[in-house]
Amino acid sequence: CNWDWKDFDEMVFPWGLMHHCSNITKPWLHTWEQGSLLLSLAEPAYESPDVFILAPDSHRIGPRFNELTGALHRSIALLLDRRVNFGMINEEDLNHLPPSAKALVWPLPYCPADSGDLSFDRTRRPTRLERRHRLGLPEATLTSPFDTPPNAWHQPPIETSVGAGKVLFVPYPLELRPQPTDAGVYQRLIALAGVSPITVEPAEAPVRALSLPTREGGRLYMLARRSEGANLLPVTLPNAALTVNLAEGGFAFVLLGPQGEIRAAESQGPLVIGGKRLASAEGHYALCALDGRDLRRTQQLLVLPHQCTTVDIGGLPQLRDAHCFIGPSAGSPRQVGALVEPLVFPPGASGQVAVVAPADQLDAALARLRALSELRF
Repeated sequence: CNWDWKDFDEMVFPWGLMHHCSNITKPWLHTWEQGSLLLSLAEPAYESPDVFILAPDSHRIGPRFNELTGALHRSIALLLDRRVNFGMINEEDLNHLPPSAKALVWPLPYCPADSGDLSFDRTRRPTRLERRHRLGLPEATLTSPFDTPPNAWHQPPIETSVGAGKVLFVPYPLELRPQPTDAGVYQRLIALAGVSPITVEPAEAPVRALSLPTREGGRLYMLARRSEGANLLPVTLPNAALTVNLAEGGFAFVLLGPQGEIRAAESQGPLVIGGKRLASAEGHYALCALDGRDLRRTQQLLVLPHQCTTVDIGGLPQLRDAHCFIGPSAGSPRQVGALVEPLVFPPGASGQVAVVAPADQLDAALARLRALSELRF
């Protein structure tokens, strides 16, 4: 989110949203606008997560802080790959850990003030050897994370129990140096805690997933592809029988209603629900139900083409005889015609959208679109 509203007057700034010395928009401004229209359909509700990262704050104060911050980022990446919702908590706030917490991920716990090598105090000296005993860990040669000997990086994790809880201790600074075994360590932690990840098929797909509830009792999902390749990657959310296709670096939001109805979905190729193709385009686009129904039954469809020039919605037979408005999101209802397939949008990412509905519902659908547009301001 490092985009700026306007380029500098004296130069071209690649991340601006308005062209140099003018009020002409760049295509990405319309992408932001259309993304906000979809998200305006969902009012999120807070849900305290099962998993928390405990930020190694004491260890981050001092030399080599860039490496330590990078290790924290790597911990976040490893959890994202596990497809679990998680939060963060600081060492000084550990007493306020929410009751929802089932697992605590503590990367590089070397210098806590009063809690985890663990054996080191906040001055980076190994004066807290009793901590290892309390956690059921064996004695070890104590070194700083930056002096870890080569053979230590291949030691297996140690599993112990403390009271009713479990400890998974990695005897080397895992997050400092990527290894193929890292994912398995984090996966084991999630399994020990009994935390259920978001189910995606195929399970081995290089896709990250997060979700959050809505106030209505539905759920908003985010899918993001992290692999390279020119081919589209089909990904299925089995709880919704929904398949989207993700391009390289692609992502998708999926909005479910309280009864599991699919109210909005994005894709970069075919959009398939229950084995039936609803829509397709060569690029990123979205379908949204303005009447709150499932996309397969909606009578008020909003099509967000982003930067596509055509979107095929031939898999929605209930709208075959509908009328169609194509124009800006706050446009006039007078710009209406019979539905012609596929939907064709002006080139150059003009920011136009389509509303498709039977004649007797088109005014209500356009009013709903204008209300969503007003929410953004």
